[in-house]
Amino acid sequence: MKEFLSVHGKRILFYHKDCDGVCAAALWLKFFSDFEARPREGPRMDNRFVKRITDEDPDLLVFMDLPVDQEWKHINKILNLLPDVRVIIIDHHIVEKDMNSNRILHINPKLNQDVYLPAAFLVYEILEKLGENVKELDWIAAIGIVGDYGFEDCRDFLDKIKIKNLERGAELISAAITLKGLKGADILVKLLLASDSYKEFLQTKTLGIWKKYVDREFRKVVDGFKKEKEEYRDANLVVYLIKSKLNFTSVVATHFSEKLPDKIIIIGKKSRSIWKISVRNQSGKLNVGNLIKKCVKGIGSGGGHKKAAGGIVKDWEKFKRRILAELVG
Repeated sequence: MKEFLSVHGKRILFYHKDCDGVCAAALWLKFFSDFEARPREGPRMDNRFVKRITDEDPDLLVFMDLPVDQEWKHINKILNLLPDVRVIIIDHHIVEKDMNSNRILHINPKLNQDVYLPAAFLVYEILEKLGENVKELDWIAAIGIVGDYGFEDCRDFLDKIKIKNLERGAELISAAITLKGLKGADILVKLLLASDSYKEFLQTKTLGIWKKYVDREFRKVVDGFKKEKEEYRDANLVVYLIKSKLNFTSVVATHFSEKLPDKIIIIGKKSRSIWKISVRNQSGKLNVGNLIKKCVKGIGSGGGHKKAAGGIVKDWEKFKRRILAELVG
């Protein structure tokens, strides 16, 4: 890690625009403030992204909480076009390809063992190993862990720091991202960097106002579930297409998966010509990360974890047919 971080010049940090990604980025920037931080919807890349990066000609790229090993061909294009660039990947999603090489440092605990350690926790551990005084920022790592449901494998860490009401911080972050999207992620990173304590962060008035608005809209979406959901009993599947100006797929999927832990929950929302999808199975009996990766091939992109996944598709009906074929046969 130290060898890669010794690369100076133009340094760019890409991070996932969810609670875990935001907290991981804030922790990183507390100690490496010279990085230009940019939130991303997910790992998906295209030729335009490659061109934009190569035009900028950075010296070091860091991808955080983004499974960019799924986009290894585009990463290799960047490496071929920029022979001096170095890449760090800090992630915890299901691994598609081990990207480690003399120019790429790929950190993912799943390369070695089946554990669920959110990116914020990984960054906290990395900073500790680098000798940074990160202990007073444990609350930022803890919010990321709670927001990403990393309770089980991070229990010792959470028990040791003994911070109460972490759910509130995760909810404030989730609401801000739901309402403001990528801009909200950028605002949150700045707020976390500016806050001297968890208490100070919780008292941010703007976040409280945003959460109240999002809560009202969320309730409307939840109320429509009983009437508008599609249930496929043979597949143990519940599908719900939401109608809202806000991007509620992730939080709605999580909400109903907690109420129906044995069910496979798919929440979709049309956004222009694509559908955003969030998938959950809290029981863990089905690996939804693998399921989504298989069912979006050729019509979109996606993946995630054993219990939670997401993606985008261009053909909703084909996607649904594939899901049912996989679940029922």
